[in-house]
Order: sequence, then C-alpha cells, then structure tokens
Amino acid sequence: MTSTRVIRWGMLGTGRVASLFAAALHSLPGSRLVAVGSRNAARAQQFATMHHIDRHYDSYEALAGDKDLDIVYIATPNNLHLAHALLCLTRGRHILVEKPLAIDAGEAATIIAAAQQRGLFCMEAMWARFAPPYQALQQQLAQARAGSDAGAEWSFSATLGFAHRFDPADRLFDPALGGGVTLDLAVYPLSLLTGLFGPAQVRDVQVLRGPTGVDEELELSLHFAGGPSGTVMCSFRRELANELTLNDRRVAFTLAPLYMPTRFDRQTPNTPTAAASMTTLKRIWRRLSQRASAAPASPLQGYQFEAQAVADCLRAGMTECPAMSHDASLQVMRLLDAIRAQAGAYQSS
Repeated sequence: MTSTRVIRWGMLGTGRVASLFAAALHSLPGSRLVAVGSRNAARAQQFATMHHIDRHYDSYEALAGDKDLDIVYIATPNNLHLAHALLCLTRGRHILVEKPLAIDAGEAATIIAAAQQRGLFCMEAMWARFAPPYQALQQQLAQARAGSDAGAEWSFSATLGFAHRFDPADRLFDPALGGGVTLDLAVYPLSLLTGLFGPAQVRDVQVLRGPTGVDEELELSLHFAGGPSGTVMCSFRRELANELTLNDRRVAFTLAPLYMPTRFDRQTPNTPTAAASMTTLKRIWRRLSQRASAAPASPLQGYQFEAQAVADCLRAGMTECPAMSHDASLQVMRLLDAIRAQAGAYQSS
C-alpha cells in the first residue's frame, strides 16, 4: 500500500517557472514546499515570503544540504542543470529537473547514471505529459491505431512559437546559457510525440539564427519507425498556432496549446465536432484533479499533475516515473542533438 507521508520539497532557483511550480505545490495536500535557495539572498527571501516558505538560503549548496528535504526541484538555466543535479544527488536528494534535462544527451546520461548509482529519484519536468488532454490523446490514439488498416498512413504537424523581443542578455538568446528555440521550445513537441510513437529519426532541418548565434526559428521533419511522418516548427520570432495535429484518413486529433495542453479535439468525417472526445477528457481530468488537489483543478494550473505524479513515485519508493522515464528523456535529448548537428547551429558544450 502506498504511503501517505507528506513530501517535503526544496526549490533551487527563483525564476518565473519556479514561481508557477511553487504555486502548484500549494494545491497539493500531500506535498509541502519548505525551502528555497538562490545565489542572491534578497531574492531568496523575497521568494520565500511570496510563497510562504519556511526556509530560504543564499546559496544552492546550502539548499542541497538541507537534510529535511525529500526532493529538490531544479529551475535554473539549461547550462546549469548538470552541475545542480549532481550537487543535489551527491547530497542524497531526489531531483526533478526543469526541461530540458540537460544541454545534450551526454550530460543527461551523466545525471541519470548518478541518480541510478545512488538509488535516487530523477525526472525531467516535462509537465505537458501529465496534462489530462494529453493522456486523453494517448488513449484515443492507441485505440485508433489498433483499429487501423494495414495500409493506413498517419501524419502529424506541430507548431510552437512566440514573438520574443530580441535581448542579448535574455537567457533565450544567450548561447552560454543554453538558449535557442531548439532547447527551449522544440523539446515540447519532441517529448509529446515520442511519448506517443517512440523513437524517431530527424530528416530535413532548417534554422534561422539571430545576432547571438542561437537558433531563433526551426523547421524540421521527423519520421517514426512504423509510425507517422510529419513536421515540427518552432519560433522566437512569431506567434504560431501552438498545437499538435495527428490524422489518418479516418480521424484527426488536435492538442492545444502544445506547451500547456488544455484542449483535446477528435474529429471524424461523421462527427465534425469535438464532442466525442470530451467524455474521456472529463473523466481523466476529474480523476487527476481529485488526486492532485482538494479543489477542482484549473486548466491553467497544470503543474500540479506532474508534481502529484512525482510525489506518488516517491511514496512508492520508485526512482523513475513511467510517464516520463529516463529513456524517454534520453530519446528526446538525442533528437535535440541530432537537430543541432544537422543544422550546424552552435553547440553548447
């Protein structure tokens, strides 16, 4: 029987995503955010006050050394994930690392190996995989593919783009911080697609690079063995549709927004609306919401589903989460490496 003990969280980093995740943790009756660490003492104290956190530290080392923590959520820039993951693991802390897990597959493998050697939990924080609309898509796609004719052909299209004002000091445009659209945005569609279809091969890759050398727009084609082919487009330069579409000749699925799924539509020639998918979606949403919060979940507060899954894994003594396994993270990191290698874009390491 799974334990009901409270999971004590530490927060390493005080940026925007850390703040969103902190708010989500407060919605989980079985989790408690008890400490935060920053390189800036004032920032750590301000974050602790804002989110009602008991303890704050003026260094990451001090946070990682807090023996009253079960797990540390690492929300620092991409280039620091390896160092901060190893810092926490060597001090015996389980870790949840904000996506992408690392700069490249080599670093990701190092993190995973360190966690496995110590018997500690490690997961990449790809929270979109835990959203009820994505889980509904997984279920209905599996059913549709099981009923497909041998010659049925599936295809997909994924877009994710936002118009960011260019700022060389912003981490998004800084190659030293692991900036660029491939690591920051492409990780979403690649993770969701590999979660549906397994390993993929990167084919044609085109990038537009900005003044700092990072990739500001990306377009690529992917092929999944025994599965679909399609395109992925990501951009810092313009707003895109921000959705994933999948279809064969009998049915089409749409997931949106791609980075924060709150809508799943199923469309067939005989059912031109999404009504057929809503029963499944509502059932999944209700089940997960009941586990993750005492109050009904807001579609815009999706981090709690990921946090609940992590807490459940820790209580069960697991060292990885089936919904976002170590192998799943490595698959995505290898794709990200292949994209950058084919594009001739800057290499961060």
